[in-house]
Amino acid sequence: MYIELLRLARRRLNIQVDEAIDAALSDPKVAKAEFLALPQPQNESKCIELLEAYYNILRDFVTPTIAADYLFLLRKFVEDRNLRYTLSNDCRFQLSIQGLLMSQYARFRKAVVGTTEVEESLDQLEDSVSRLRQGRYEHRNCIGITSNMIEGVVCRKTTNGQRTLGRAITGCGMFAHQNLMKCVTEFYNFASDFSNIRHGHAVNPNQLRPLKKEDAILAVALAVGLGSYIFDTDSSREVLDGDL
Repeated sequence: MYIELLRLARRRLNIQVDEAIDAALSDPKVAKAEFLALPQPQNESKCIELLEAYYNILRDFVTPTIAADYLFLLRKFVEDRNLRYTLSNDCRFQLSIQGLLMSQYARFRKAVVGTTEVEESLDQLEDSVSRLRQGRYEHRNCIGITSNMIEGVVCRKTTNGQRTLGRAITGCGMFAHQNLMKCVTEFYNFASDFSNIRHGHAVNPNQLRPLKKEDAILAVALAVGLGSYIFDTDSSREVLDGDL
């Protein structure tokens, strides 16, 4: 078993050996020792590739439970320690929704480093979210921070030099559809239409009910999704591969 696992891992990790004189390929004990001493994969994608390939090797062995035992232990490890993935019955790593959203935020957080206004907005947003459950009015503060953050992102990425969201948004060329751009401005307008968020007094016929904490939760999700889309628009490979 370890001979086959070692041979596969070396090939996938581009480790060159002269197999004609390699003692590990004729001695399972030596193969096991060398297999356990192999270097770690350089990235998440390569790690997943190896883990899935090991299952295919184990599935070919006579012992009927060895592949099933490997799958059981690997699934338990993934469920206990990694939010990005679930594991299918044929040992395929599948990106989860919570993993996608977590990775998107981690990538966004990294991308804004050095952009003072956006980075500070994210710091403020994280603080606000931590108080959201107990704070009586924190949901309003949270919504205000999300709208400020979106404005900062738009002004940072615009190519027309404007410094307000309504004017700067037309200089952001990453949108696939006009209505996506409109979604950003309407989100900003939503925050402006309630008193004590962006303005001390705001009365607008578009208001349908008083604000509540569910609105803040939605605002956070929208702001992070839209902010990441605008600020780091070509980051899908990094988010999906876990290269954060």
